Amino acid sequence: MRPSQTYYDLSTGTTIVFKKLNGKYLLVAYFKEDKEIKIVTMFITSNAQEIISRKLEGKTWVKIK
Repeated sequence: MRPSQTYYDLSTGTTIVFKKLNGKYLLVAYFKEDKEIKIVTMFITSNAQEIISRKLEGKTWVKIK
């Protein structure tokens, strides 16, 4: 499954990905350590655009893709 949007969190060093599923979005925050992927958090939200806008305006996230 490929994410529809990808961001990098400048404050924590995590990668944030969003994937649209049935009208809502799955958000997964993770980081890579050696050859492993460690999930920090994941949840389903209908407020993806609100979260993204707030983080981009606050310069906490930068868009990767």
